[in-house]
Amino acid sequence: MTLRFFIKALLVVVALIVIDISFGKGMRFLADHSKGGDTYNVNYINRHFADSLAVFGSSRASHHYDPETFEESLGVPTYNCGIDGNGILLAYCFLNNIIKQGEKPEVIVYDFFPRFDLYCNDDRQRALTHIKPYYDIDGMKDFINDFSDNEYAKLHLSTYRYNSAFIQVLSDAIAPRQQNIKGYKPYSGCITTDFVRSEEPVPPIIDSLKTKYLNKFIETCRSNDIRLVFVISPHFFESDTDYAGLLKKNADSEITIIDMSNSAPFTNNKSLFVDPSHLNNTGAELFSSMLADSLRQMLHINRADTTALR
Repeated sequence: MTLRFFIKALLVVVALIVIDISFGKGMRFLADHSKGGDTYNVNYINRHFADSLAVFGSSRASHHYDPETFEESLGVPTYNCGIDGNGILLAYCFLNNIIKQGEKPEVIVYDFFPRFDLYCNDDRQRALTHIKPYYDIDGMKDFINDFSDNEYAKLHLSTYRYNSAFIQVLSDAIAPRQQNIKGYKPYSGCITTDFVRSEEPVPPIIDSLKTKYLNKFIETCRSNDIRLVFVISPHFFESDTDYAGLLKKNADSEITIIDMSNSAPFTNNKSLFVDPSHLNNTGAELFSSMLADSLRQMLHINRADTTALR
């Protein structure tokens, strides 16, 4: 009786392992063959990236930088790797995974926003959600263990790695609901009401983990001969915050910064914003064009020479 019970229990365990492995392979197949949406976007970044210029950052990156404008102006393939609600933690993971593919961009434009790139926030779990399916890529185990002590054992299970992405992956393999243009998600509409400028209720606290990965991001770019340019994109309200100074203060080495936070014609221009933090598609195209001009001069890119970044 005991032996029969043991054999049955063993068969159940083996069956569960087979189901878990098969589920993981099935989800990987669906992600690799997704037709669009967030699944295609994130999977392309982590497993198939092959562009010369990449944009990183939070929602201000994903909604402010139009790859088609950069490609038309600079003549180089461009992809927007910005993800809403995430900053440097997820960006470093993406950069690690891109390099591990054997591909790398020649230039990275990083949209710096302190809330997601320096300050303590609730975005660690959001970053983990996006990178769990890529736990197998070299370097991810160390990163995940660095900021989440109880994930190691669970991430061996495919059912756990994909538990929050199953519906999204399945949907994007059949009929994607989210549309983007090489990672760029344009906002339509403009500000039609008066916003009250809000202040931080308490002084923000610097997150030591974010400063660690901010500097790892800088060093990884330097060691891989990637030209890194930090950009502070426009805000609707004129800002008193010295974003460039804040970034330099927390960077361990010299960095390049383009500060357009208070640039004309954006400040207080309701026709170019959808809310005080985000440009609409008209504002994004204008900003992308202006930034592309600055990058061309800064990086000495000849528009006629499509190999300028190689």
